[in-house]
Amino acid sequence: LHYAKRKEDGAEVAMKIYDEEWEKENNSILKNECRGISRLGKLDIGPKSMGGLLSTKAALYIPMEYCNGGNLNDFLGKEKFPDDLLREIARFLCTSLEKLYELSLIHI
Repeated sequence: LHYAKRKEDGAEVAMKIYDEEWEKENNSILKNECRGISRLGKLDIGPKSMGGLLSTKAALYIPMEYCNGGNLNDFLGKEKFPDDLLREIARFLCTSLEKLYELSLIHI
């Protein structure tokens, strides 16, 4: 992943870049990712909401939401959270997993 900014509005994005050589060697992985991206577009999240995929002769560029501040483990390890916040996070995760399951992106 690479950090980038959109020219139009300066929004921060995380950019996945797959060069032509990687695409040839990992075609099935890339097809699965593109299929998943297509399904995420129905929820107005993922690359479609970030401006869409960009393909050139040299590479495929996939913009993703940029999350500043480290990973989840860094965040969770800092302090004890109130029960209400933990319930809200758990509810959000369950709802998200349900949507991904409905789109056949995950199997439970």
